[in-house]
Amino acid sequence: MCPSCGGSTDHRSPTDDDRSPTDDGEEADRLGDGTTLECWEGDRSRIPGGAGNILRAWYGNPELPWQDGAGEMCTDILVRKLEERAMAQKPTVVVASNSWLGFDPAPGVYKVLLVELKMPAALPAELGMKRPHAFDSPAEVPSAPQWLLFTRHAQAGHNVDKALVQRPDNPLTEVGRAQAWAAGRGPLGALLRSVDLVVTSPLKRAMETTALLLESAEAKDTRVMVHAGATERFGAPCDEGTPKSELLNDVSETIREWEGWDMLPERWWPEAGEDAWDRVDAFTEKIRRELPEERIAFVGHGAFWEMLLGRYLGNCEHVCCERLLA
Repeated sequence: MCPSCGGSTDHRSPTDDDRSPTDDGEEADRLGDGTTLECWEGDRSRIPGGAGNILRAWYGNPELPWQDGAGEMCTDILVRKLEERAMAQKPTVVVASNSWLGFDPAPGVYKVLLVELKMPAALPAELGMKRPHAFDSPAEVPSAPQWLLFTRHAQAGHNVDKALVQRPDNPLTEVGRAQAWAAGRGPLGALLRSVDLVVTSPLKRAMETTALLLESAEAKDTRVMVHAGATERFGAPCDEGTPKSELLNDVSETIREWEGWDMLPERWWPEAGEDAWDRVDAFTEKIRRELPEERIAFVGHGAFWEMLLGRYLGNCEHVCCERLLA
């Protein structure tokens, strides 16, 4: 069960015990018996030769590969999506996720996408997932005094109540509000007092966490930017947002004064079928090229931060990275 929402395993990658023996946490893809590529749920993989090199594809329970009832064939889906990506001049990348493929053949099971290739091909090492190194404190970051901080929102309703997984944009629980306040009084709050900018997801649970952290840390004068790129990847209705006009009527005056509202679309959240990896790439480029600040904190979500960092954060847990995400 996913700690992000209490529901689908589509939200997060497995523990070390769940992963295949050859998975080192950085390689998202590998070739199996010569021509079969394995891509584990939550990861992405580039297909050598593109759509024309796919013989067949299947998504399901890795304990029963290619078997009916344990998974479903998805050859046509992959070919269509790769052809669309080729037309858009995008890399021939597939994503092993329920939302990207459009179905869940084995609910509650950590799944694998198997792609049998027509022609054998070796995957260059650089096609594996390379995520930035995460540090516990800025003092360990090689680029210090320039660094980035990533933290996850405090406990929200759907984290503890499965019924709320089906309700969009859940706020924090009382426990979550207490978590955020306490975190602002601790090491996380001390770091927030030294940042040049805080970037927050527009989902209510993230914005509430941001406001409580800064108030508790006595850092209310810190610049804050609302940015849709930091929102959660879509896994369930709880990841749907609230239209901007409604948000601006609901939030406090402090939150309305944050930067970024003018650039936020009315309907800003991702929907089922989003290529979340494209958003990871775009968000990474924004951090590297468009944000000039030396020290930036990001308040977001477990599954999207895991895609970016390769590490699933608990509520109000934080890590630091090099300024250019090396």
